[in-house]
Amino acid sequence: MTKTFKEAAWILGVFLVGQMGATLLRPLFPVPGAMLGMGLLFLLFLTKKVEPAQVEGVGNFLVGNMAFFFVPLAAGIMTQGELLGRYWWQLLVMVGASTLLVMGTTALAVQFLVRHQAGKGAKG
Repeated sequence: MTKTFKEAAWILGVFLVGQMGATLLRPLFPVPGAMLGMGLLFLLFLTKKVEPAQVEGVGNFLVGNMAFFFVPLAAGIMTQGELLGRYWWQLLVMVGASTLLVMGTTALAVQFLVRHQAGKGAKG
């Protein structure tokens, strides 16, 4: 129980720092607090201030139950039928373009990592 509480405290703390940063940066650069929080957590991982094992249990729980986080979003979208009807083709283009961009970026990242791992294996 204590380990779970510590993991949740890390994730919540980083999220709150991201939210505060977003509030401070809003006049200069509007960025979602969750994005800043994820970036901060990534930096903490890179600098070894936080090890992934320190947040792994709660992180796996959140990822495993991610579908629940989309329920409010879906309910909100359902109330915007007129807006969706008016801009459906722009939304379709944006969703398609962003999907292709994500797929392409993921493919490039996987290729890079496979080459990097193969290079490590040859040296080792």
